[in-house]
Amino acid sequence: GRRDLHGRGWADALGARRGRGRETALKTTIDEQSEKITLVEHELLRRSNLDPVTQLPTQQSFQEFLEREWRRAVRDHMPLSLIMIEVDHFRAYNDRAGKPQGDACLRTVADELKKSVRRPGDFLARYGSGKFGVVLGGVSAEGAMVLAEILRASIDALKFPNPSSTTGSILTLSIGVAS
Repeated sequence: GRRDLHGRGWADALGARRGRGRETALKTTIDEQSEKITLVEHELLRRSNLDPVTQLPTQQSFQEFLEREWRRAVRDHMPLSLIMIEVDHFRAYNDRAGKPQGDACLRTVADELKKSVRRPGDFLARYGSGKFGVVLGGVSAEGAMVLAEILRASIDALKFPNPSSTTGSILTLSIGVAS
């Protein structure tokens, strides 16, 4: 039979056991490699939908979710609310403290927001540099305002220092609500 560069038969090189034909060994190897490729593809897709800094869904995921929820809200005549959040003076903070500290700041904010945005249908995402968005299906403007205030107060309560702020000494948020 044919030999590889090391003098082994092809069936042996493919890890075939005695008694198994070359075709079976090749099929087994191809199946194993296909399975590995599928797992890698799923992991890449999962990671592409998550912001690497905050581990929140990305802006693209946010847009897609909002579009689906908008259609559902219109179809079912249900309220839909949106909260947009910006970390005040984040660019200045990031420039002054450096990217690693800026990333740590964003992780802190994201972790705190996650504590309050926890209904199964709620969707929290990183929307951009220092920005986050929340989609609240079935929630009125009044309910969204209550949650927005909870989010704002939770970040204030952290007393996270922000020496780059021109309005105060701690990290604060600017929040907008639409319904």
